[in-house]
Amino acid sequence: MDRAVAEWLARAHPTPERARVEWATQGVALLPLGVRFAAVRMPGDVVHAAVGSRDPDQVAPALGESLGGSIIYDRRALGESYYALIQAHAGLVWAYGDIVTCLGEGTYLGVPRLDQ
Repeated sequence: MDRAVAEWLARAHPTPERARVEWATQGVALLPLGVRFAAVRMPGDVVHAAVGSRDPDQVAPALGESLGGSIIYDRRALGESYYALIQAHAGLVWAYGDIVTCLGEGTYLGVPRLDQ
């Protein structure tokens, strides 16, 4: 299953092999948003308030269950941020910009290797 997911993600890159090389050498690949998928950037304080915890062992499963999918966690950029991947076209009608940001065409997201 992870291999199929990794392949699907890699195909978001104009050169999928480049994404595979970035995962192998750097542990993260920069993937363009807006064609295959978009991403919702959620600030850590918003997520922690919604979940009622700052404990990563509680936050990750709660978000996965609430949002119905995998979440990318980045503790280095912009403070703590969480990213949920969504359908690319959903970003065109995003109505929650005052709370969380939808990132789409013209933006790249650092997507970690699935085992990280």
